[in-house]
Parts: sequence; C-alpha cells; structure tokens
Amino acid sequence: MTRTRQVHGPIVSLLLSIFFVTSYTVTSQVAPVQEHFEVPSPQEVRQVEKAADRFVKRFHKTLDFNIVFEEMFVSDAVQRHRSAGFFQGVNLHEQLVNSVDNTVLERTYKAIMSYYYLKAAYEGGVSKKTQPSAVITAINASKFENLVSDEGTGDEPIVHTPQELDEFIRDYNKIAKLYRDHLPSNVFESVTYKRSLKSISKDKRSPVRIRDGYEDFSAKKGTKVYRIEQDIFAFFFVKENGELKVLTLGMGN
Repeated sequence: MTRTRQVHGPIVSLLLSIFFVTSYTVTSQVAPVQEHFEVPSPQEVRQVEKAADRFVKRFHKTLDFNIVFEEMFVSDAVQRHRSAGFFQGVNLHEQLVNSVDNTVLERTYKAIMSYYYLKAAYEGGVSKKTQPSAVITAINASKFENLVSDEGTGDEPIVHTPQELDEFIRDYNKIAKLYRDHLPSNVFESVTYKRSLKSISKDKRSPVRIRDGYEDFSAKKGTKVYRIEQDIFAFFFVKENGELKVLTLGMGN
C-alpha cells in the first residue's frame, strides 16, 4: 500500500525524502522554489568535497548520527531547524515545539535522523524487502507506528505533550539501534550497498554548487551555501569561524 505523508512545505520534503525506500511518497503543500546556483572555485570544490568525505567516513565508522552532529553541524543547528518548521513537519504540535527548549529538540532531531540514516543504510546494504523481526516488533509496539512504519494506515498521530515526545524519541532511538545492530561490519564496502548507490547514480559525488543564502535556515542573502550529494547524504555547508559546517542535511535522491 502506498502511504502519503503530509508535511509542512518543501523544507521537510527535502530533509526527509527517503533515499532507498519507495513504498511511500513525501508530498508538499507548497511548490518548491526554483534554486539558482553559482559555480564554485576549484579551491572551494576541494574544501567541500573534503568536508563531505570526512562526514561520510565518520558516519560509516561510528554508525552514530549523534557524533557527526556534534562534530560537524553549525553551532545553532537546532534553532535554525526550529525556525524552518522542521519539527512541526515531523508531527510535533506547534504549541509543543514552542514550549520546549533546544536541548529537547536536539534530542528529537538526532533520534529522527539516526533512524532514517540507519534505516537507509540497512535497506541499501542488506535488504529493501525484508526487515529484521526485532524492528517489526518494535514498530508494531510503538504508539507512533504510523510514523515509523511504511505500512501504517489511518491518521498519523500528532505529538502534543512532553511525555509523548519522550516516548517518540525513545521509540525512534530504539528502532535506530536495532537497525544498527543488524548492519554487517563491512556493509558500506559490500557489493549490495555499492550496487544500491550505483543504481541511483550516487556511487560518486555530485558536483559542488553554491546557492546565495538559505533564508529558511537563517542563512541570509550574501552567505555562500555549498550543496553536494555524496553516499546517502545531501549536504548544505556554510562557513562558521572559517570552517565548513553542516547547515542542514537531507537524503540524497
């Protein structure tokens, strides 16, 4: 059954577009704005490619999104995602988002992204058709089954209270850990994973492009935002204190 997720605009559609999974469609109520890019210098290309390489290698080694977030995101990443409407887009009630601090939202963001990237790694490197039985059990037991399952039906629950949010985070972290536990040690070197990347032409990096700002994420006009896709990641980098940091991140597609 094809399942359609209603999200709040093109931002969340970009960030949560699932790379290997085609069993449901991410839709948007707002048409994406046409992007205009400039050509980077050779030095900029090398810098951005190096930053993307470092992120991918670090994730492959640790299988821990928390670590790459702490090491490679801009210092105010959570506030930028709050301002962009990310958390409402993943079914947190606006009043709840406004009532909790950035520490709570950081836990939420890490849990969601850990889940999606580890799920993508499993489905790219092990199987798109067969899920681990422990994952299926955990999904079926979750109050938020319709959010974490591709087979859910009916209305998706909205997270209203801090208690529900704690449960939401716990379930996402639990399922992410189960995917991690079922990944072979050499999954990213496997023929299956490399074939999955090649099937969508992501076995190599995409060209580096520069957009003039990204105001949804508080990057004003005149700020260079570097975009590159590599492996299962779609990166948007900006310079912070002279170093390239991740402004926001999506699934390559």
